[in-house]
Amino acid sequence: MLVADVLSSVGLQAARAVGRTVASATTRPAAPTATQASAADRLELSTDGLGDRQIERLGRAQRLAVKAKNENAPVLETQRQSARQRLSAFEQRLREALQERGIESSGNIELHAQDDGQIVVSGDHPRLAEIQQFLDNHHELRDELAKLSIELSELNLAEETAAFARAWDRDPESAARRYERLIDGAAPQKPTLVLSETAASIRFDGQ
Repeated sequence: MLVADVLSSVGLQAARAVGRTVASATTRPAAPTATQASAADRLELSTDGLGDRQIERLGRAQRLAVKAKNENAPVLETQRQSARQRLSAFEQRLREALQERGIESSGNIELHAQDDGQIVVSGDHPRLAEIQQFLDNHHELRDELAKLSIELSELNLAEETAAFARAWDRDPESAARRYERLIDGAAPQKPTLVLSETAASIRFDGQ
């Protein structure tokens, strides 16, 4: 997935809605309110033949879809622009730092931030070991990438949440099945920054 695709997502606020939405569980789908405008929001979902866990998931799915649509505000464009600028600045700083050490862009360099803030370097660049050692010792760049990875991960989750909300409008029960991982509150997918000889892109877990 290209960086531009990631940063065109709905934004950080919708992603944060996931955790708040799925925190409370009910035995049946939530009743629609006056502020729910679409047909899917007002839909009385059939629970015939469903077990308690399936009914609970439909309830969480309905609340998640409504919450995502209500919170997808244009103001989040500022956060997307900020992430884009930070990513571009990091790419430039890293390339310049590597060039100062005589490490040219002669292959792909993949950077993945772990939960503990450490950066794992992989790819097909002939000097990966040197790049790994450099990042291990360069705390400022390492910390910057770790923070950026969190921001990109949340943006990607926001995009997935928005896609679920659109799918919910078309077919709620199908959307609930397709986005089961999202509805169940799975952790955001982690990004890998891929630096080629001429460009940078972002790839997420499972892609």
